[in-house]
Amino acid sequence: MSEFLTPLRVEKLHTRSKFGRALWKVFTPLIYQSDVLQRVVTGPVGFVTDFVTIERFLPISWLIAGDTAHAAATLHDYLYVTQPSGVTKALADDAFYEAMCLNGEPVWRRWLMWKAVSFFGGRRTWHLRETREPISKEESP
Repeated sequence: MSEFLTPLRVEKLHTRSKFGRALWKVFTPLIYQSDVLQRVVTGPVGFVTDFVTIERFLPISWLIAGDTAHAAATLHDYLYVTQPSGVTKALADDAFYEAMCLNGEPVWRRWLMWKAVSFFGGRRTWHLRETREPISKEESP
């Protein structure tokens, strides 16, 4: 069964992302058991996120659905940055949706955020990493 095995604990940094968003650093491991990914994913201490995997170029969408589902967004950012072996962009996006279900996000908001990352998330970065090695033993397929 999918579940967050630990709560998201972050601290705000004094720097900002290239898009002007506040940056947050994970200060305890974020551990997530995913049925979609069929593995346990651990967001490590020190991982930095802005809770947004795509740029805020759709202001209306951001006003409606942005700045929510922080644990799911951190997991998604981590998957996009590390691109673990066996995890495709589509699987990362589906794990994001799965995690939002656990957070209790309304269906309309989950769908809107999932569609946004499906269409616009990671287009410039997903295939840049040439070697995709498992991050830890738990993440090995």
